[in-house]
Amino acid sequence: MRRSPLSFTALSALSALLVVHCGTADDVGSNEADHTAGEYIHENAVYAWAEPDYEAFEAIKPNQKRRLADDHAVVVRVQAWLDRYDAIVRERVKTDGKRGKKELLAPKPKAIVYADDTINAWVSWFPACIGDIGTDASFAQADAGIDLDGGDAGTSSTRTSSLLRLDRKEVARFGTYPSCLAPKNWPAPGKALATWWNQSKPACSLTAQKGGGFAVGGEGCSTEPLADTVRPGVMWSTGSGIHATTSIISKLSEKAFAVVIAHELGHYYRAHGSSAYKGKYEFWYERDAHEAVRPLPAADSLALGEQVKRLSSSQSLPAIPGQKVSPRTAAWFVDYSFGMALRELPSCVDAEMALSGSWMTTLRYGGTPTEAVRSAYLAFEKKLLACAASAAVGAERERFLASLGSRFPGANEASFALDGTLQDLIDSADKVARTFDEEEAAVRERLTKNRIGWYTTEQEADDLAMELSTLAGLTPKEVLDAWVEAITLFEGDYPASYRSDGSLDLATCKALYANDFTTTKEDGTKEPAYVPIGSLGGLHHSNCYRLFNLWRESIAHEYVPAAAPEELSPAWSEIQEAAKRDGSGGLEQ
Repeated sequence: MRRSPLSFTALSALSALLVVHCGTADDVGSNEADHTAGEYIHENAVYAWAEPDYEAFEAIKPNQKRRLADDHAVVVRVQAWLDRYDAIVRERVKTDGKRGKKELLAPKPKAIVYADDTINAWVSWFPACIGDIGTDASFAQADAGIDLDGGDAGTSSTRTSSLLRLDRKEVARFGTYPSCLAPKNWPAPGKALATWWNQSKPACSLTAQKGGGFAVGGEGCSTEPLADTVRPGVMWSTGSGIHATTSIISKLSEKAFAVVIAHELGHYYRAHGSSAYKGKYEFWYERDAHEAVRPLPAADSLALGEQVKRLSSSQSLPAIPGQKVSPRTAAWFVDYSFGMALRELPSCVDAEMALSGSWMTTLRYGGTPTEAVRSAYLAFEKKLLACAASAAVGAERERFLASLGSRFPGANEASFALDGTLQDLIDSADKVARTFDEEEAAVRERLTKNRIGWYTTEQEADDLAMELSTLAGLTPKEVLDAWVEAITLFEGDYPASYRSDGSLDLATCKALYANDFTTTKEDGTKEPAYVPIGSLGGLHHSNCYRLFNLWRESIAHEYVPAAAPEELSPAWSEIQEAAKRDGSGGLEQ
């Protein structure tokens, strides 16, 4: 889930910044559109969605929040909007001749509202149990009665409690939740699940075993050593809960909130949480004009993706006015390994103590830099640079080198002054950081000139939000104005002067929107404006780019809204008051 400045999904912001997968034309398939009106689902397959036992799902979540009861007025209202959208989608899937006019197999979306002061809405990726998994060899060992973990073969003691996560390209240990859960809507996992999974041509294919469970194999499938034994398996699926906080409900108008919910339903119906569909997203495309068709990967999508991955791995912190080094260098300062090395330099004890404050955690994990956080960083940087000239790197050479390798991937070790003072090392690292800054600027210039985009699940969900909202009776302008309202709410916490991703500030964005995203040249003629995408490789594009994309979608598809939606009762102001009254965060005692 992206926490700031605006998030409408459950994916981690850190992984969104650091992980880049670049698709190819084969990965993407030919049945997609960006988007074709009426294409609400990838396929009508039961395994794409998971209906959880909600109490059990809540029980395994970290940082649990108090959930409003299903009959609470706020939850009832959110559910009413979900039901409106769901009825539209089910009717259109049922009457879609290309899909055999079958009932939609996705469970009915369920409203989940948390008493929480954060401003957010999301769909949860659900950890679905799929039974035991292992390699062909590990199942053969179990069948032969080999004692794998100190017990008899075929018993639960042949497996440890470590879960294995099945993904398209790898089998790896699973640590997001302490356990997995069986979806209520799934038949018992077996051959049908394997057939469904394998049809998307993943590197890691499934073979159902006669005694239950699955063998995993395939060329290009990466497996960790613990996959050599039979263990409980987990597959990500798209949970049917549509989540929102009382805070976002209390601060947005009803139409704006309805657009937010439509975005989340875009994630839901397109099953973005399912591991089976990951290969259909996250690729670079190039085109001159916005079209009502899904973009295809650019010829050099993979190469560009690798470059962006390297740059994103050294992702800089938000620029802080007054800092002396590149934001990329500042990001190195707040790395855990840097702090551990600094701890061993006696002359820098004051800087090391300053680095241990809570402000550092905020910066390290991508939080919004408040004035207090910015001041704390500047105070730390001043202390660090004051002690650096008299501190020899010495015995901490290897530790500093390890931290530099992860922060500046591909950089030559000889570029770093590891045998002098800490000041020498910082100066050399900052020089490397600034070359990364220049390279990223060149990439962004190419994106500007060649109209290159990064296609993600978030962009598709935005596209569907426009379509679903107009089908529910909102006009395209109401949808666009709703997005402006949403980003206005969030932009106050993330001033443009502290960004390092090139995204536009709110005032500039609003001015472009008011002028149909054009700028006026010196001779008085207008030309299309370029709106930067924001974070390179991030699933969420910049807020203004998302508004720009929605504006282009409304033009490309020429949406004609359905009749205006009937007003719901009670008044939205009463719903907001109830959200404020009952929305204090925390768990019930």
